[in-house]
Amino acid sequence: MALSRSSKSIIAGTIAFSVLAGPFVVPAPISYAATVSSNPFSDVASNHWAQKHITKLSFQGIINGSNGLFRPADNVTQQEAVLMALRFIGAANEAPTDDTVAFPETFVVKSDYKGEVKLAFDKGLLDQAEEYALAASGDQAVGWGQRPATREWVTKLLIRAINQKSTADSLQNAVSSFNDADQITSSYRGYVNAAVSLDLVKGVTAVKFDPKANVNRASLATLFSRAEKLYPVEYAGQATGVLLQASDTGITIYSKEQSAVYTLGTNTAIYRYDSETPIAAKDLVQYANVTVITKSGEAAYVELQDDKPQIKTITGSVGRVLPDQKMLYVWIDNKPVEVYYDETLILTETSGKTIAISDLKENSAITVTQDTFRASPKALKITVDQQTGAAVLKGTFISGDASVLTYEDSAGKLNSKFLSSTVEITIEGIVGPTIGDLIKDVDQLQITTNDQDQITKIEVVNRNVQTLVGAQVESYNADKKFLVVFDSTGTKAYPLYLTDKTRIDNNGIAIKLEDIGTWLTKNRKLTITYSGDKVVSLSIASKYTGKLVSINASSNSVTLNVPGGVDVTVTYSAPTVEVPGIAAASLTDLKVGDTITTTMNVNQDRATFIQVHRPLQYEVRSVNSGTKKATVVNAQNVQSDLVLAGIDITNETGTKVAIDTLVPGTLINVSYIGKTIISVKSIAVSYGTVQSVGADSITLTNENGQTTTVALGQTFQITKGTSTSSATSLLATGDRIQLSRNENEVVQVTVAVGQKRTFWQYDATAGQLWTLKTTDSDNANYFYVTGSTKLLKDGKAISLQDIKYGDQIIVYAFKNKAVEIVKV
Repeated sequence: MALSRSSKSIIAGTIAFSVLAGPFVVPAPISYAATVSSNPFSDVASNHWAQKHITKLSFQGIINGSNGLFRPADNVTQQEAVLMALRFIGAANEAPTDDTVAFPETFVVKSDYKGEVKLAFDKGLLDQAEEYALAASGDQAVGWGQRPATREWVTKLLIRAINQKSTADSLQNAVSSFNDADQITSSYRGYVNAAVSLDLVKGVTAVKFDPKANVNRASLATLFSRAEKLYPVEYAGQATGVLLQASDTGITIYSKEQSAVYTLGTNTAIYRYDSETPIAAKDLVQYANVTVITKSGEAAYVELQDDKPQIKTITGSVGRVLPDQKMLYVWIDNKPVEVYYDETLILTETSGKTIAISDLKENSAITVTQDTFRASPKALKITVDQQTGAAVLKGTFISGDASVLTYEDSAGKLNSKFLSSTVEITIEGIVGPTIGDLIKDVDQLQITTNDQDQITKIEVVNRNVQTLVGAQVESYNADKKFLVVFDSTGTKAYPLYLTDKTRIDNNGIAIKLEDIGTWLTKNRKLTITYSGDKVVSLSIASKYTGKLVSINASSNSVTLNVPGGVDVTVTYSAPTVEVPGIAAASLTDLKVGDTITTTMNVNQDRATFIQVHRPLQYEVRSVNSGTKKATVVNAQNVQSDLVLAGIDITNETGTKVAIDTLVPGTLINVSYIGKTIISVKSIAVSYGTVQSVGADSITLTNENGQTTTVALGQTFQITKGTSTSSATSLLATGDRIQLSRNENEVVQVTVAVGQKRTFWQYDATAGQLWTLKTTDSDNANYFYVTGSTKLLKDGKAISLQDIKYGDQIIVYAFKNKAVEIVKV
């Protein structure tokens, strides 16, 4: 523990040669600058280049100053540098009293420093014979202790103080990169080489070291401050540990197998290891190492030591949960692994919803984030598949109607469950299947239930349904329900039977089995799905829907890949073409890969109508719940009206919502077939500040100050200014982002790039902040201010009344909606 004699007011500085932070430099995050007024010295300005290091060493007791002054530009003497080195290694209190110390007449040291210099000799920080010789050969008018410390001499002192003399010895004859290496005293060359190799010092330029130049106090403070990474000392009131939580008012760290909470005050200085610029508490990296120095009961100085969260991630499936023991088993590679947790555990579903440990269901997929800093690791975060919203069951279909379904599970037990108001049914090869399409004792089901144990989804997993598109009727025997068709090429025949389960329609209008005979005339074209020799569905081929494979202008035909993987070629004759978002579309607007529907003429041999299936995204400007009309703008800011009467409107979870929930500013994805609206989905939009970035995830602080990790999935798009990327490397810590989904349901991350503007006025009625135009054509000089817009100056909240005409501000906004305004 570092102690100092109150009679000595030492200020130290480090080498004015460039001092590096480590083997690589991580740029400091763009963040709200913390207000730092904790610096105890009135002559060190808040923007002084060494303010961080002077402040830290002052709180550590390594420097004291005199009468509230530090005199950062003054040269430091050799005896002052010795005292600072001893305080740095925590040994100053071991110095003998000066009346017990005697030096040769040629070795002059001020009496207040004799004990420290003697201790420096004893501890090997200095070589006694070497310093005696240096004193005897120098200017005798200035004693050894009062001589200014040179850059090479301080480098030697520092390297010996951090026990790196062996490194210096090994590098004594190493080739130096400095052009003035021949000016470095021979016995110091190894020390300089060692300091450079340890990233403690560089030259005043890339090729100049300037070894005989004097060192000022600010420089020496910076040198010892940055050397702490190589020689950690437990100073009084200082603790280093892992950051568990951080807020504007306090931080929690884990050190020496226990947690400790430290209060943050308005004057707390907070820094990163790789930057001289103060940051806010929210910019600290959770689970990385931090150092805290306390003074008067609160944290006076906090420094993030690295960007490496001490965590690991394991994946598996949920086994037993034992809440009484705060433990659960996770199955990994068919082996149960014990996972312990405590009351700080963050447990969410993949959707981000917070759940209780009692909600976990066995065999659910689970991802556990564990610490690596405890002797007995604990789970910090757990993410699981949906637990509270659904359960997945399996069984064989027995019976069902519009309200109840009965199935037999793997144990042979019959189970009956109610159907929810909306049930999604999936049977391969059948479009729009119903309960009536299920086959007793045959169909194997995967069933999804909700919180009320009602069935919301039924999927048949064992059907082998084949599709014939453009099949031509050869014959039909109504008595035996026996149908013979040829494929679309007319080369292969298919003998099939219709049953009372066969779904039959003409252009979506149901036809009874006993009436189908009049339709199944020779050469009639059909779309058929079948399993074995049983027809599952039969449609009179008035339409074809599939992915556009090609367009042949010479033969006036398009080729579609329809459900079932079959390619169908359809000829057309001056068709009407509808493409969402294009007022007067033509065949040239069709793109390979588009999903299209072709409507045939009465003879089934020509397409007369082609519609493209496509979603478009809009921003809602207003809605009229009476007329069911929404006024919207597209990405090009073109306004239009959408009539949504009779259209299903859902939120992102699929829940139906009313039109009046589409408040101004809501993003909606509108699904079209041609110009016909099929459905509308509102898109959730959230905002936050990036804390850290993974390959496919972002950890951010949201608008409520909560830290959360967002999974981006395999496909996502990031936009930052004019740059667009599908890699998270485009993001940086401190970025303000908007999270949403585009019209194709791809996660969209948009970064707000700060705009430096000059404040003009605020229109409270319209909620608009206006700035002066930067050019005559600048029409983007206003921003909407909402209740969630942050207004800051020097990291502190302010009000709009604090911003005056002519003030410089930085605005972070998305489509003119300000999320943060910083007064410069």
